[in-house]
Amino acid sequence: MQQLLTHSLTGNDVREKIATYTLTNTAPIHSSLHGMWETALSTARTFAVEKCGIPVLLNPVRRQRNRVSRDHPEMYVISGAVSLNDDDSTIGNGVAVPYLFWFAGCCIKGADTASYALYARNVPDSVVISAPVAQLEILLSDIYNTTSNKTIKLFPAYDDICGSIKSDISGQIKL
Repeated sequence: MQQLLTHSLTGNDVREKIATYTLTNTAPIHSSLHGMWETALSTARTFAVEKCGIPVLLNPVRRQRNRVSRDHPEMYVISGAVSLNDDDSTIGNGVAVPYLFWFAGCCIKGADTASYALYARNVPDSVVISAPVAQLEILLSDIYNTTSNKTIKLFPAYDDICGSIKSDISGQIKL
């Protein structure tokens, strides 16, 4: 089983964790993909702290924060898994095996925006792909076969700046 969003990205506030884990946060993952996906998700934390400047909680009890930047950056993350609707993609008790794992992150820091997406097929010998958020939105729109001409928007706020190719830093993400 694999977490879709690691606990290290949800902060230390219990309310934030409850919001993350309300329904489910795990899904069956192929053993050959597990380590690569863990590594990919760890890049998200590194990006949030080192590049975006999200504060690190030094002492969860006292809520002391080590703010890397005074710009008060905001980091938005979203993750998911896509399952196929067939009996061959279950492992019993109605648990679906996802076809695809995906993650998208966006940092807004002052006037600067940086975003990227990660995704991988849940099959043997798959690789994790770092791509622009717009590419993941098109992929998800194709998978879900939206009948309109609209693509799925993962970060529709702020005039979709996180989905803009101008904000893309996927080429800088080292997996």
